[in-house]
Amino acid sequence: AGATLWTLAYDTIYGHQDKKDDIIIGIKSSALVSFGASLWKTKLFVSLCYGGFIGSLGWVFIEKGSSLFSLSLLILPSSLLVYQIYSVKIDSPPSCLKAFKLNAWVGFSVWLTLVAFSFIS
Repeated sequence: AGATLWTLAYDTIYGHQDKKDDIIIGIKSSALVSFGASLWKTKLFVSLCYGGFIGSLGWVFIEKGSSLFSLSLLILPSSLLVYQIYSVKIDSPPSCLKAFKLNAWVGFSVWLTLVAFSFIS
C-alpha cells in the first residue's frame, strides 16, 4: 500500500511536467483531470500520499518491535519528500522533472533505512 501511495504521488508530479503536451494531444492524465492547475490540491494530494507511504513504513517498523531510534531512521526519506513537496512548482516542467528525479534518492534512502533497520533490530 505504501509503495502504491508513493508511486501515485511521484506520478502526479511527473504528470504536471508534460501536462501542456497532454492537453494538445487529448490525454486525460490524473494531474489534469483531478487537480488541474491547482497548486494546493496537487500538493495536498502528494503530501497525503507521501505521508501514507512513510506512515506505512513506520507501521511496519512498529509491528516488528523497533525502537524509537529505528523509527528515527525515517527522517532521511521523510526530509527528502518534504523538500520535494515544498520546492516543486507544478507549472514549471524543469521543477517537476527535478522533483520526479529526486525520488531515485528517496528510494535509495528508504533502502538504506531498511538495511540499517535490519542490523539494529
